[in-house]
Amino acid sequence: MRYIWQDYIPGSMDYVEEWLDEEAVHATGLAKGWREFDAYRKTEGGCAAGENYWCKVISLKEDNSRPFAAIAFGMWEDRATVMKVLVAPKERGHGKGTALLRELLENGPEIFGHEIRRAEAVISPHTPVPQAVFQKAGFLLDHVRQEGDALHYTYQK
Repeated sequence: MRYIWQDYIPGSMDYVEEWLDEEAVHATGLAKGWREFDAYRKTEGGCAAGENYWCKVISLKEDNSRPFAAIAFGMWEDRATVMKVLVAPKERGHGKGTALLRELLENGPEIFGHEIRRAEAVISPHTPVPQAVFQKAGFLLDHVRQEGDALHYTYQK
């Protein structure tokens, strides 16, 4: 594996909040921040950390650098759901978002204890960069929500 995957620890990883520039907020809908998103998923979102929900920060293995991305995902039945992917502004545009998604899909047992055979993600139609990232990682557009405000992508191994 190319990356180091660590559990996100709210309060001790404030650098994730630093990545919430205007582009990230627009693309992810995280206007209230990553910490609040994670807290919501763990309390009111029906997720249990380490059971069906994981929030990870990712850094390069080769230089043990500071994490450059964060990802929140869940596993229900035989399907993974990628909820949010956030890459630090200085690291965008270098293929790291696509690479970390591929690594998650290919190395689920090592990263969080589950193999991923099927996955899904819902992306705003107004954010072309995340759409391209997911497509390059192997996700295909499955359908557009009837209201036209969400694109549903799926991945099948």
